[in-house]
Amino acid sequence: GKATLIAKLFDEFPERMAIPVSHTSRAPQEEEKDGVQFWLSDRERMERQAKDGFFLEIVEVDGDLYGTSVDAVNMIRNAGKVAVIHLDLAGVQQLKSSGYKCKIVWITPPSLQVLSDRLKASGVEETEI
Repeated sequence: GKATLIAKLFDEFPERMAIPVSHTSRAPQEEEKDGVQFWLSDRERMERQAKDGFFLEIVEVDGDLYGTSVDAVNMIRNAGKVAVIHLDLAGVQQLKSSGYKCKIVWITPPSLQVLSDRLKASGVEETEI
């Protein structure tokens, strides 16, 4: 899937790419540190920041917000690297409508059957497919 391809890119070009640290409104998991795995925030602040254009993309998953900030991507770009963001379709649409100059690579599975098999293996219910 996408994560496997991103890992291969980083194996091949580790000095040229970086993943921006995302923001989240969810409670930190054990061992997570603010600014390392995620920038930890609260929902109200993230909603305010979203209205102010702070995020290139923001999405709600299981009641919590996740977003990629313009600043996080610019930090990577200013270091001369490529920022790699793993997004779903809604995130891509937000990114495209943000006006931020970027390249988008769309990854599709070899077939619908392969996609269905991968989703089932990851625990997605058949009725969701």
